[in-house]
Amino acid sequence: MRITVVISICLLSFSVLGQHAVKQDTVKRESRIQPAGDDNKVKFSAITPPLQPIPGAPAPFYTFYWEFGDGAYSKEASPEHVYKKTGDYTVRLWTTNNYDNGKPPPSRPQKVPVKKITFNDTNPVQPVLPDGFDLKSNRAPVPGEEMVVIVRYQNDNDYPAHGKLYLFFNERKYKADNFQLTEVRTHHGETEVQDVVRVASRMDTNDPGALWASNKITLLPEADKKSDEGSLLQLSLALEAARAEYRTVHALEFNDMGARESRNVFYSLTTTPEMLKDTSAIITVKGIYVPDRGADNHKSKTLEMEIVTSHDPNKMSVSDTRLNYRFYKNKNIDFKIRFQNNGEGPAHSIKLQVAVPEAYDPHSLQVTDMYPVCPVCPDKQSTISCLDTTFSNNQILFHFKNIYLPGSNQKEEVDYDSTKGFVKYTLRFRESIAKSKTQSRTAIIFDKNDPILTNRATTRFKPGLSLGAKAGYVYYPTLKNSKGGFVGVTLSPFKSQHGYLQAELMVGIHTHSDSLYRADTASVDNGVASVFDVSQRNKFTSVQLYVVPISYRYTINSFIGVGTGVQLSVNLSEKTKEEAIHENYFVRQKENFREPRPDLNFNSTEETTASFTNLRPAVFADMTLGAARIGPTAGVRYAYYFTAPREQWQFYVLWKF
Repeated sequence: MRITVVISICLLSFSVLGQHAVKQDTVKRESRIQPAGDDNKVKFSAITPPLQPIPGAPAPFYTFYWEFGDGAYSKEASPEHVYKKTGDYTVRLWTTNNYDNGKPPPSRPQKVPVKKITFNDTNPVQPVLPDGFDLKSNRAPVPGEEMVVIVRYQNDNDYPAHGKLYLFFNERKYKADNFQLTEVRTHHGETEVQDVVRVASRMDTNDPGALWASNKITLLPEADKKSDEGSLLQLSLALEAARAEYRTVHALEFNDMGARESRNVFYSLTTTPEMLKDTSAIITVKGIYVPDRGADNHKSKTLEMEIVTSHDPNKMSVSDTRLNYRFYKNKNIDFKIRFQNNGEGPAHSIKLQVAVPEAYDPHSLQVTDMYPVCPVCPDKQSTISCLDTTFSNNQILFHFKNIYLPGSNQKEEVDYDSTKGFVKYTLRFRESIAKSKTQSRTAIIFDKNDPILTNRATTRFKPGLSLGAKAGYVYYPTLKNSKGGFVGVTLSPFKSQHGYLQAELMVGIHTHSDSLYRADTASVDNGVASVFDVSQRNKFTSVQLYVVPISYRYTINSFIGVGTGVQLSVNLSEKTKEEAIHENYFVRQKENFREPRPDLNFNSTEETTASFTNLRPAVFADMTLGAARIGPTAGVRYAYYFTAPREQWQFYVLWKF
């Protein structure tokens, strides 16, 4: 009995401990919101699970993004917020684990009741926007995770505004969608409307109230679409340009926006797993703000983000992860290096050592944007705050000199975004490069600290398609009087660097002939025989189809290529023509006498035809000399068939386009 009780207690203890361990394990990967305060002034803090350091990486840390439920937000670790009205507010928290070996810990929304207004808020919902419109995100997009895009807009006029907001996402240049919209949080009565192609707008006519509508609009050139569309004169053009660039749009209408008022709209976007194909690529979402629904006046902003596999504030990204090799020569490749000072004090010197593949032309380097913003250094010994840029030995060195970039762990409180910096630049490829992927990587050095290595920004070339025109001569060495020719096409990747697959389809005509001699005894009478000597000539003519379903080819260099594969041959049609000469003789064998009988001589001709006959498989090997990757080349191929006639030679010319 005692043993049974002891066992039961032990099992119960293990069960409780197991439940407690499971509960602890569940809780430790979850962030919790902890509000504290009096009446309408609330201080928020987050209870976060322990971080899991990545070996060799900098010390992990959390970044925070709060939504207070009234249209305001904060990126501080422990923000304080003053509510203007009583009510129950749903507070949300997103915590992002940087340099952490795990997923961002989720958190549950929490209701915060405000029953009494005691404190006055002298600050607006958010700081005044210099441009009146802006887009922000709470973190970089990681495939399979949720992120938030904050659309900030304000009324710059002294009278109420009634306008629209557009958010465009899922760029058409990517085959799969990058985002799925899961929730839109509005706090000022904005309502969703159906996006339509037709856009009403004021015209410059005698009637200021006149409107026009059009759905036949010429799109802007690609270069103009990439620019900041705030300079576009017509709203209709801006919307059409955005629709041409993005697959998905979400539109909102708002009314009675007060003079000088600013508002925020929050979009929750779930990133799709397909984004993994474009890791380290630069993706964008675009917003268009129309303050007045009856006018062309509008503002546009593009938010650039880097697809990442983990939350690392030091990243390198490239605008084009897949390029068409036919058009690389005139293509500007945009790069972006972003960094963050996570130290306990400011950084005064930041070096970005970028490893650049040989495929890029160093003379094409152009810096397009940066933060901290500073001029280019006039000389190497400059003591002013500036950016020094040098290019040598396949390396770019960006050096921010004499700057002040706050550290995120400084004792005094700093704006988290002010601890971040970036450099954007463009490069072009050299005149002639190999069709192989390029990879760039950056070593970031804050003051005299050890380098921090970024990811590799990779650009690959699309396979592309290359059609080839092929013509040649066919010869069977085991057939008499063999001769023939063919024409056809080839299909292969465009200008493959080394190994690649190729398919072929060819049609040709082939002829050969043979002859035979025989003696046919017609009759025998008293030792005398009537004999026909037959001289027969056969001519074979066939229309042949050659199919190479797949072959493997390898370009040894730009002039020599080799290949091997499987070839199928079938006679689409064949004709056999038999021509025979019959000569008659009397033959007396005992006397060895042979007497011609010309009156009995005659000729005969017979033709037979057939279709789709003689399907024969073969294996082959060949070699080409000339422009092995693209352009004209000459080749020779030896094919061995598994049925007679077994050997075939092809001598051909080929031009790949």
